[in-house]
Amino acid sequence: MADFSGGLASRRSPALAVVLFSQPLGGVLAVALALVLGETSLPPADILWSLLAGLSGPTALVFFYRGLASGRMGVVAPVAGVLGAAIPVVVGSVLQGQPAPIQLAGIALALGSVALVTRTVDGARSGPSGLGLALIAGSGFGAFFVFLGQVGSGAAFAPLVVVRIAATLLMAAVVVVSRSPWRLSRASILPAIVAGTLDMGGNLGYVLAAQQGRSPDVAGIPRRAPQLHLTHGVHRQVCQRERALSDQPIDLRRRAWGMQSSD
Repeated sequence: MADFSGGLASRRSPALAVVLFSQPLGGVLAVALALVLGETSLPPADILWSLLAGLSGPTALVFFYRGLASGRMGVVAPVAGVLGAAIPVVVGSVLQGQPAPIQLAGIALALGSVALVTRTVDGARSGPSGLGLALIAGSGFGAFFVFLGQVGSGAAFAPLVVVRIAATLLMAAVVVVSRSPWRLSRASILPAIVAGTLDMGGNLGYVLAAQQGRSPDVAGIPRRAPQLHLTHGVHRQVCQRERALSDQPIDLRRRAWGMQSSD
């Protein structure tokens, strides 16, 4: 829902502006809760990991929102979702040991299904395919999960405060240097608020789970991202009126089964 709301806002305003607006919203909530819970300090290592997450996450969001706004939701959402899920699994394999065979089979099936899902209906359709945006976004999401998963101090909200500060400063710097538009249209404000709030909630859930489990087990959380991205395909066909291939529903079911197997 956060990704969809951000993509919807980016159809009406620049993606960079949407991320610049939405990131501080979750940060304000994180600051308030961190103060209430007494999370006023972090070890240097956790600050570093949080900063790296704060640089990779919003960068991924900008490219992801641009991809969704371009009308290539059927390409961008599944590719970014699967890639963002696969990277933590690979890193977890290096750090904690190889996943179970059923998990590897599920990942392979999901990757193969994405190749089918991302075929466009109209081969003559002009404009970029969105694949490049999806690859950059997926790599950024994967890096974000890896970095945030390394936070181990036990604090839940303080790392997210650092993440949001780094994200906001990065987006502001990009806007100043590139002189990009940064104002949101009125129609984009509500979706951007929803995106920023829900995104922070999802980050919180991941931090808490990462602190309670081994990396390969926690990777099940980002692996569920492609399952959630199936809703993008449904909304694309129902609300955004983007047509799908006749065999795409089968491919969607295969990809969902693949990601379920990898859990």
